[in-house]
Amino acid sequence: MIASNTRRSPYYGWIQVSALSITQLVGWGVLYYAFSVVLAQMQSELGWTTAQATGAYSFGLFVNGLTVPIAGRWLDQRGPRLLMSIGSLLAAVFVYAWSQVTSLTALYIVWCAIGFIMSMVLYESAFWIAAQWFRRGRGKALTLITFGGGLASTVFIPLTSALTIYLGWRAALQWLALILAVLTIPLHALLLRRQPQDHGLHPDGDSHLHETAHSEHGDPPSQTLAEVLRTTDFWVLSLAFTLSTLAWNGISVHFISYEHARGLNPAAIAAAAGLIGVTQVVGRILLTPLADRFSRRKIAYGLFLLQAAAFAALLTLPDYPALVTYVICFGIGFGVLTPIRAALVADVYGVRNYGAINGAMSLSGSLTRAAAPVIAGAVIGAWGYEPVLWSCMLASLCGLIALRLVRSKNL
Repeated sequence: MIASNTRRSPYYGWIQVSALSITQLVGWGVLYYAFSVVLAQMQSELGWTTAQATGAYSFGLFVNGLTVPIAGRWLDQRGPRLLMSIGSLLAAVFVYAWSQVTSLTALYIVWCAIGFIMSMVLYESAFWIAAQWFRRGRGKALTLITFGGGLASTVFIPLTSALTIYLGWRAALQWLALILAVLTIPLHALLLRRQPQDHGLHPDGDSHLHETAHSEHGDPPSQTLAEVLRTTDFWVLSLAFTLSTLAWNGISVHFISYEHARGLNPAAIAAAAGLIGVTQVVGRILLTPLADRFSRRKIAYGLFLLQAAAFAALLTLPDYPALVTYVICFGIGFGVLTPIRAALVADVYGVRNYGAINGAMSLSGSLTRAAAPVIAGAVIGAWGYEPVLWSCMLASLCGLIALRLVRSKNL
């Protein structure tokens, strides 16, 4: 690709991540959260069982896990603009196609495509841009990107619910497809650029290199994916974040049914579920920028402990104190770890091959995200909720131990 000589504003990186905050809000809201809202009406009309319908959603997440590394390699070689623009267009097309399905086979085909599209337009691609355009401000940039993603459930679950109630699930999806097209395609196509060096800039908008590669806030010399895969640290770090994903997705899908089984007020449960998204955003605003000044590794230690505390609260505290503690600890612990993980990959391995390395590290986590709810559901059906909660707490603590075992000096 021929580099552009067009001089850009030193604030152009912030323009991009501001746009990405909007597109992540819409992308996560439609591609990830809408399914659970339209599920009941879709099942009722088409006569599918819960297992049949949710199997398509899990299949999509599985495909997403397999294709994230492919998207990462594309980003390293060609940049984000074409990938995310085409992904946004395809997202709108296949959400509309979802509104037209009449057979289970068609639903699975649509969700296979949506799973691939997720790898093109959601966090992993957006994080690549933050890694390229920022060093000192990387934590703030990731906070802004994940601000939108964190609010996706808070905005789009009620919106999708209202559209579904008043218009029906098919019309609701058609409106969501239109929202996707209007709010994501133009922003991705018009604003995204590959690297600041192509526009006479350096990371953070500097007109000259503010730091050397080995300074406090600089990135280490970049490594190739082949080199990284031969290190123990890569696999241990991947294990740490996979265990976190296991804990998150093992209980999140079953949280509402768990609280109903405990006999809590349905209104309180609904409010708590909505507040988890709010606590994620608050945690990201307060903690992620601190990682630009302090050790991201130490912040991650605290986040793993908060995750474990969330499950310990459900296991040991009375009903409503347990609910409040869980919402705070779960939201902050899991919400903040998402941008921290993205920054750690750049801290340890550099940015030149960030897409391929981050994609490889995300593979096991993405596959776990697809499998964990199914496995947890089987355990709950056989032995109840407590074994799942204990397993999630232990997974969080084991993730902390794995992170401590990473020996890289750049972490």
